[in-house]
Amino acid sequence: MDLTDLRLLVDYHYWARDRLLDAVSALTPEQFTRHVGGSFPSVRDTLVHLHSADWTWYQRWQGTSPTLTLLAEQFPDVESIRNLWTEHEANVRAFVNGLGEQDITRVF
Repeated sequence: MDLTDLRLLVDYHYWARDRLLDAVSALTPEQFTRHVGGSFPSVRDTLVHLHSADWTWYQRWQGTSPTLTLLAEQFPDVESIRNLWTEHEANVRAFVNGLGEQDITRVF
């Protein structure tokens, strides 16, 4: 893997996130928060988990290891998740764009 590959993976990651958020934006508020079983109770809880994982990896790259995750109840709708996650994307992209070839093999 080189820096070009890494940037392509980041592009794909956020492209896929946007497609997912676009798809679930058609859900009603009741459908969005309905308990459906599985590892995470609802679509909302699953999305918050995905964003939290993205944020946690970024924090680890910054030298910290968070012990808390976001609470699903903080996000009443898809747009509230999309807004926070899109803001976070800028941080990830700035970090990746600041890497040199030698940095992608560095241990974090």
